[in-house]
Amino acid sequence: MKEKLDKVWNENSKYFKSKDELLIMASMIEAEAKKRDEKYFISSVFHNRLRKNMRLQSDPTILYAKNLKKKINKSFKIYKKDLQKDNPWNTYTRKGMPLTPICNPGIDAIKAAANPYITNFLYFVSDGKGGHRFSQTLKEHNANIELWKKKQNEKK
Repeated sequence: MKEKLDKVWNENSKYFKSKDELLIMASMIEAEAKKRDEKYFISSVFHNRLRKNMRLQSDPTILYAKNLKKKINKSFKIYKKDLQKDNPWNTYTRKGMPLTPICNPGIDAIKAAANPYITNFLYFVSDGKGGHRFSQTLKEHNANIELWKKKQNEKK
């Protein structure tokens, strides 16, 4: 991983002050996206939010902190209290990136972190089918959340 990280860093490090920052961003992208092509869109959202001094609000950072000391019975649900519990990984209570990587990112996520698509997207939410819906405005995002909720209710 170090060799691959170094190679990407040497090709394009303009968005980060250190390789550690690149790795942290890549870990968030890895945790959010399972589809390779979406990693570059998610990267664009995170970069756009950082540029606008917005919180990243990445659910996997909440799960990472929640499960950090657990060896068994890990939780995969997020509750309102989890979003409000401040810690160095909570991207809902703190601006910027979390303290450390939250997983081991693959090369696709590392490349996406260093080379985000250029978009105006500020939000994304699951589409209920393994992908995401991206939006530029909070109004669009809220509509996408309602679509996700509808999909969840259909599954019940």
